[in-house]
Amino acid sequence: MATPSKELRLALDKVTGKRAMLVVELILAQGSVTTEDLKAKGYEHPPRAIKDVKDQGIPLVRSWTKNAEGKKIAEYRFGSPKDLRIDQLKGRKAIPKRLKQDILNAHGSRCAICRATGNTRSLQADHRVPYEVSGDDGTLNLDEFMPLCTSCNRAKSWSCESCENWKHTRDLTVCRTCHWATPEGYSHVAGTDIRTLYLTWEGQETKLFDRLTACAKQQGIAAEDLAKKILQQAVRQSR
Repeated sequence: MATPSKELRLALDKVTGKRAMLVVELILAQGSVTTEDLKAKGYEHPPRAIKDVKDQGIPLVRSWTKNAEGKKIAEYRFGSPKDLRIDQLKGRKAIPKRLKQDILNAHGSRCAICRATGNTRSLQADHRVPYEVSGDDGTLNLDEFMPLCTSCNRAKSWSCESCENWKHTRDLTVCRTCHWATPEGYSHVAGTDIRTLYLTWEGQETKLFDRLTACAKQQGIAAEDLAKKILQQAVRQSR
């Protein structure tokens, strides 16, 4: 197990927060930490603990391993000291409750990605451009945040960490034109030429959804494929 460099060690000593400190302690003791290790310590959402460390400027490298049952799980180690984000060593600034409420109000109390409704407990105020890329100048501008449900927040984290821009150049322009930053108008999803549309059915709308899934089943296709087919026909007819 490699000993952290002096520079990295000094940065690790500044890490705060129970979750982040646990991640650091486990990596120092074991050389790495897996999502399974964190779950064994009582954390049901390990990526959040990992994110707490990254938010404080500490570089972590993800790889894949298998647990005792042969299941693929994520494993993290400290990255290179040259990847330390000095501008983030003090950690991100906490978002005031009033600002979080303003963020939710600006989006109609809906997740900015899937449009599911929620409140200050079920929706999280998230940086449009990942904090690890943009940093935090302390201004806490309303326009720089978006509300995300837990599922979309998790999906965004995994997608961003797999993006080539995240791994290498960390170009802000690339991030700002990504679906995960500006779902209302974007040119790619994590660097790939993709367009995606989320549909949520609520209240009386669920009856229409049930009819859609029933029709899809009769045709032997997925409900998503039938919905896409119907939308394509509607767009063609509108020309």
